[in-house]
Amino acid sequence: MKFSFALFVAAALSVVPAAMAQSACGGGQIELGVTGSNQVIIFANDCGVIDQTEPGNTAACNNGFIEGTNIVCNNGDITLINTPGGQFGGCVGASNACGIVADAICCRPV
Repeated sequence: MKFSFALFVAAALSVVPAAMAQSACGGGQIELGVTGSNQVIIFANDCGVIDQTEPGNTAACNNGFIEGTNIVCNNGDITLINTPGGQFGGCVGASNACGIVADAICCRPV
């Protein structure tokens, strides 16, 4: 029985970092980051996933988002993000995007 309990505790602890992810962006903003599996994920300010690309698709400017998000870029810089929930722009670099640190940005509603 000790082995089962230890396995349960280990499994429970492995979920803690995801549950503790916090937004680095201001209220009402969205955030975008690139995962270790080379996937672009767009998060709401509460760290709920708004949209994402398939793993291996890190080119946000080429779009390819599952829920239909469209990103407008100018010389490789994101200028406008059209999500199913609204438009966002004025994107700036961030320390992380709900725990993802690679290419993290915050964007405000427009």
